[in-house]
Amino acid sequence: MPMKLKFDKEGNIVAKNNLPVFTLDDGTEQEMDVVATIGSLEAKLGASEDEKQRHYDKNVKLTEELKPFKGFDLKKANEALGIVKNLKDKELLDANGIEVVKKELTADLTKAFTEKETEMKNAFAEERKEWETGNLSQEKIIRQLVIDNKFATDPHFVAVGETPAKSIYPAADAAKIFGKNFDVKMVEGNAVCVAKYDDGKPIMSKVRIGDPADFTEAMGIIFDQHPQKEQISNTGPSGGPPGSRGNLSADGKKFEAMTPKEKIAAGLKKRGVT
Repeated sequence: MPMKLKFDKEGNIVAKNNLPVFTLDDGTEQEMDVVATIGSLEAKLGASEDEKQRHYDKNVKLTEELKPFKGFDLKKANEALGIVKNLKDKELLDANGIEVVKKELTADLTKAFTEKETEMKNAFAEERKEWETGNLSQEKIIRQLVIDNKFATDPHFVAVGETPAKSIYPAADAAKIFGKNFDVKMVEGNAVCVAKYDDGKPIMSKVRIGDPADFTEAMGIIFDQHPQKEQISNTGPSGGPPGSRGNLSADGKKFEAMTPKEKIAAGLKKRGVT
């Protein structure tokens, strides 16, 4: 269920009933309680884990119950008893004749058991595949909700009161550019956003030594190390307004004369995103 946060013309998040509004893939709009949705998905993940374990336990139990009957087929056994009961020919009673019957019976029973065992394994593998497919889909939705919600509420990309956003990027564009620096991990049943550098190493907090940096601190660290820090910040090289960045232009325009769309395009171009 692909979804995108809805923004107004000024790049602010559109809210309804104090909840952020999302645009679904069919064009409809829906406000969403992100926290409640994540909680519901986490509960479904837990139920999926229980269902997986139930199928596994059932397979183990059936396998154990079949062990005493390995090599045994009731139909073949009854046929063999009927042959022995009605034997009149002495040649069929000698050691060689009985050995032939026993080998044939053993081969048939082994084949029947192998076929049943393969059937059970294939059924279990199919159930596991269905569970894993559903689980991956749920994990993708949780990642989208958790990470997009972080970008949508972070002061780097959203104005806080009268304080403008710290970056020229709206939350939706920032999520596309910096989303690769964040993963979602399940910690004690909760979906937690964790930050990483481009090389995959975790971004550690400079405030809480030894702990991972939270989203806002991690974004600050990423911005501080960015080669175009001054160009993507919402202040100029000397701490002045965006208009002081004369090196950002589109069709010869100064930054302050650009439309919001042109400002975003200029910032993306500086980062090498077209």
